Amino acid sequence: MVVEILGYLRHHQASDTALGLRTGYDRRRFENLHDRLAAGEEHFTLRDLHAVHAALLAAKSPALFRSEEDFAIHMGAFKETVAELAANLARAVTQAG
Repeated sequence: MVVEILGYLRHHQASDTALGLRTGYDRRRFENLHDRLAAGEEHFTLRDLHAVHAALLAAKSPALFRSEEDFAIHMGAFKETVAELAANLARAVTQAG
């Protein structure tokens, strides 16, 4: 689900400014992060994890999807599931740190 969300943001954020605001990464760095996740890489910096967390939260934004149904069609999950994933990521990073 994370790869799908990053992929959606990668291809549907019209401007580099919007992508940077939502994730904290410029387009090149965000695309690299998406590619690394898609390839199954397992080692990420705290900054990478922050960008993933921000992307998960950004995906829930009403500005990206017109409805919960539209979100579920594109992401294959509900917004609540994505919110829980973001919370679990934050919890895991906190416990590891």
